[in-house]
Amino acid sequence: MDLIMSHSDPLKTELSTPDGRVLYSVSTPFKLSNCTTKILKYTPNDGVPEPSGSMQEVARINWHSIHPTRIIYNGQIMEVDKFLPRAGRFTDSRTFVGPDGRTYKWELSRAWHLDVDGEQPTTVVKYHYDNIFTRKKARLEVDASALDILDLIVVTWIYMEKTLRDTIAAASAA
Repeated sequence: MDLIMSHSDPLKTELSTPDGRVLYSVSTPFKLSNCTTKILKYTPNDGVPEPSGSMQEVARINWHSIHPTRIIYNGQIMEVDKFLPRAGRFTDSRTFVGPDGRTYKWELSRAWHLDVDGEQPTTVVKYHYDNIFTRKKARLEVDASALDILDLIVVTWIYMEKTLRDTIAAASAA
């Protein structure tokens, strides 16, 4: 399944299916610091067309520059290092344990990809940046085996992509 971004900014976008059905809405009001990203999930009302459906909050990410960033997910407030700990000391990769008890790991090689742990790690999500030459919008390519953790994938990907963009911006400003 592909989730196509309406805008290239992961903090202000909608994620839709290729046929245009909006599944997630991501919004972040502008503030100089300590802003909050809200991730909403579209829930259709018994087959009624999209405008009649409702949006339910999946998570919030409270970004902080001095204090640890917090993620509110499933009714729990967790510091990001507990919710999504680093995979190692000198890496940007982070891991989380899914509701299935399996460990998932976000890694960066040209773009983010999410692997599920096992004897042979399997890639279950790939992020594709937008392509100005082919006019393809940015998208998350999600394997069918990972659809049951789609909310968790969206929340953790937003965190990973935003922190990567912050790192790149800080490096280019130096």
